[in-house]
Amino acid sequence: MSGFLCLKKILSILEFIASSRGGGAAHVLELAGRLARSRFKLTVAMSSDEFGVTENEITATGAEFQPLDLTKGSPLGQLLHLAALIRSRRFDLVHFHGARAAFWGRLACTLVRPRPAVVYSIHGFSYPFYHGYKQKIGYLFERLVGPITDLVVCVSDNEKKEVLRSRLFPSSRVVVIKNGISWERIHTPAGLKRNAGCRAGLGLNDDQRLLVMGCRLDRPRDFDVCLKAMARLVTGFPDTRLVIAGEGPERLRIQNLIKLHRLEHAVTLVGFRRDMPDLLAAADVFMLTSWGWEGLPLAVMEAMAAGLPVVATATGGLPELVIDGETGFLVPMGDDSSLAEKLGLLLSDAELRQRLGQAGRQRVITMFSADRMAREMSDRYLELMPGCASEYLSWEEAVCPICGRPSDSLWRVVKGFSIMRCRDCHLAFVSPRPSEAALARFYSQGYFTSDSENNVGYQNYGAMEPELVKTFQRRLREIQGFIRGGRLLDVGCGYGYFLQAAQPLFSECWGLDVAPEACEQVRRRGFPAFCGTLDEAPFGNEQFDLVAMSDLFEHIYRPQDFLDQVKRVLKLDGLLFLTTPNMAGVLAKVSGRRWVSFKLPEHVVYYTPLSISKILSLAGFEVLSITRAGQYCRLDFILKRIAQIGGLEGVASGLIERLKKYLGVMIYADSGSMNVLARRK
Repeated sequence: MSGFLCLKKILSILEFIASSRGGGAAHVLELAGRLARSRFKLTVAMSSDEFGVTENEITATGAEFQPLDLTKGSPLGQLLHLAALIRSRRFDLVHFHGARAAFWGRLACTLVRPRPAVVYSIHGFSYPFYHGYKQKIGYLFERLVGPITDLVVCVSDNEKKEVLRSRLFPSSRVVVIKNGISWERIHTPAGLKRNAGCRAGLGLNDDQRLLVMGCRLDRPRDFDVCLKAMARLVTGFPDTRLVIAGEGPERLRIQNLIKLHRLEHAVTLVGFRRDMPDLLAAADVFMLTSWGWEGLPLAVMEAMAAGLPVVATATGGLPELVIDGETGFLVPMGDDSSLAEKLGLLLSDAELRQRLGQAGRQRVITMFSADRMAREMSDRYLELMPGCASEYLSWEEAVCPICGRPSDSLWRVVKGFSIMRCRDCHLAFVSPRPSEAALARFYSQGYFTSDSENNVGYQNYGAMEPELVKTFQRRLREIQGFIRGGRLLDVGCGYGYFLQAAQPLFSECWGLDVAPEACEQVRRRGFPAFCGTLDEAPFGNEQFDLVAMSDLFEHIYRPQDFLDQVKRVLKLDGLLFLTTPNMAGVLAKVSGRRWVSFKLPEHVVYYTPLSISKILSLAGFEVLSITRAGQYCRLDFILKRIAQIGGLEGVASGLIERLKKYLGVMIYADSGSMNVLARRK
């Protein structure tokens, strides 16, 4: 594997944010607690502000804390101090959070040789909301230090759109990694019986309704609209209380607004709270009003994780977090009338509050976990390491997934990858192969609309819906004689086409995928979906009657461990149904090195009926049937595949041109895979 380097050292990373207050600092704390210490050595630099993330919280994660306050001393002195820190520690990568830290940090990097890789997380793109000279100076500063930026991380799709519209950075250097939280630490009102102690401390009785707004008291939050809406609301709901939790420069102005609207009896400023989970568990509704930029607010995620419906301004990344009418309500910017109306609707309907709150909690669990966020960030860090000759970054030797022995029996070399074969287990596997972490990012970013030259992902998965749904309907007929209804989990669910085909047969259908894009599509189809891996999912033991996997098992690096997780969530006598390429099939033998299932390095293991039976038996499954798997395809797809196998691309192009009007016809053809049905012993 010449030309590929192995990355084995522990990488030294600096995370720098100017302030320890607010969501950006909380995000850094989540990263510090989740990035693998076996791979990264972490230093966090920030100011030691009151009412923020503390040094003890940072060091408790195993990271080193470095106090650095840009507001103390001369700017030049702090610039030189930061440059000296980066130079002396020889960081492999520096990650700047927020515009202030990123400007000074990138200037400091110009004084360091060799320069580390530079990542800039925006956390709310504010420049488009400035006017006049202030906006021009902001853009000028960004253009000045932009060339020192290797990667720009946006926390929402909307933020990326605004960044690209500004033309400050090329699109190739801008990615989206959505925020995530440790939802496990958030209480729900039901779990704490509405937290009577906290409510009593606020002077509330059981019949009063509590609204909470938790945020830094600073731009871009719109406290004018918040308090105008509250003034409207108390005329119809006089017992309602609003608690605003947080500190910031707007505190005095907010106090004056409360007096102006005569809301002293209804609105309380409680300051910075380290017990926000307790306060949320005491509340009925959470709201957040903004007049400008918003990234992807952690406070809203925490409220949703607490099972609260959210009413928020439809700006920035908030519409990607709060689904209007499903997890809460979105209102136009500056519209206090609509805000009061939606709050009143929730306060008057307990069932609606509960339904929207439960949906919001499930959305956070499935889409916005800290584990997912840290995993995606880790993969991006690895891509940026200097000296890596391949985008796959690190390579590892593989052993037979069944018997654990390394194999010196080379089966084939395809596209530069060596595929080994275990003579005892009849199993083929790629070795050496990219590390699992290096490949994981393909599944979480653009996998279903991939333009990768490395044969990873799909060019347009969404366009394949008709033939895939029809294919899955036919495959499901194979299992109808073995199962009648129940609960289904589709692992590696993609856009939910298998769930769509299975819905008439099962009382409940769940999806699971590591790609946020896929889980979002599944939710839009009306199915619940968890974003992450099976061992991370909050599924109880023996929960499902059927676990399905379509074209997934060949991606799994540790199939035995994976099957243990499948077995855990399956009921006794539950069924496993999977489809995977059959390397002993006719199509594989005829195609040779041109076999369509050689999607390398994405597919890392190849099975025969004998080897799949052996590995399932070892994992505690009884194989019920193994059949040839076909697939519905359009005629143009079949012609291209035939041409690919035979090296006749020119002939295929001519046929496609002549048969234009028939190209949309769907034909059922051998896919070169096998359907496997097994029962948990």
